[in-house]
Amino acid sequence: MTVKASNNDRLARRLWNLAHRAGHGDLDERETNALHAYLDHYQATVREWRAGTNPKPS
Repeated sequence: MTVKASNNDRLARRLWNLAHRAGHGDLDERETNALHAYLDHYQATVREWRAGTNPKPS
């Protein structure tokens, strides 16, 4: 039985591959822009998660 990868698994794999290739200087402009967009989205997600888990004192 085969199991399809979830969207998160595919996104993580794509991000890992882009980051690895970026370390070697092998990205074209489109891939560099995609990597930056993925990282911006990740950073915003983490920031939102932290805001929800660390409520500000009133």
